[in-house]
Amino acid sequence: MTTDRGRQLEFLFKMVMRRLWVLDPDDPASELPVAQLRVLTVLRQSSRTLTGLARELGSTTSAASQIADRLERAGLVERLHEGSDRRCKTLQLTPEGSALLQRREDKRALRSAAALERMGEERCRELFQSLQELLEAAETLPFGGEP
Repeated sequence: MTTDRGRQLEFLFKMVMRRLWVLDPDDPASELPVAQLRVLTVLRQSSRTLTGLARELGSTTSAASQIADRLERAGLVERLHEGSDRRCKTLQLTPEGSALLQRREDKRALRSAAALERMGEERCRELFQSLQELLEAAETLPFGGEP
């Protein structure tokens, strides 16, 4: 099989995501840069130190700190002292940051459900089965480089 199939799948996934997960221009999350949304998503899993966040993002601590500063000013994250060392701080989502991500996720789920309803029950079952098989095949591939 040629890379044409891989390119076709990549294109289709991108287009489906764009169509299903587009944000309403009035949604507050639509004004956040992708890097800030990514930080919020990482922090939703659990709080992180700035160094840990930078490592996970593949960026410098300085860049992660600038993003965290902007999100903190927006009231979406907060810095907390970790233990007795006042210099060591962790970042975590505020209730406002959590609510923003939850609203975004809820809107995406509603939009996805509406599209799936148009496909019909049998086609949805086939789609989910195929996607599960694709995931299982992808899990057998090594990370990076050629398969």
